[in-house]
Amino acid sequence: MPELAFMKDHAFSDEREWRVLIINIADRTLKFRPDGTLGVIPYVDITFPVNAIREVIVGPGPHKELRKQAVEQLLAENKYTDTTVRTSEVPYRP
Repeated sequence: MPELAFMKDHAFSDEREWRVLIINIADRTLKFRPDGTLGVIPYVDITFPVNAIREVIVGPGPHKELRKQAVEQLLAENKYTDTTVRTSEVPYRP
């Protein structure tokens, strides 16, 4: 389903997001994390070179500055020192 990588609301088009699609996860360990809305979210760990991520845009939601700080801490902890973090301009509507 590679077409899923291109499904995105037009409101987010200015963020020029890249999506990573892993088609065959047979050689990866599937992990799970809790989610307050959906229950359980499956995921796989992937790694990127430290120069691969230039910018992270924290999406709309509550407590955007706290979430921005958390992303900055996560990046620093993993040696992503040249990555810019900013909050989305799209308004949050619960």
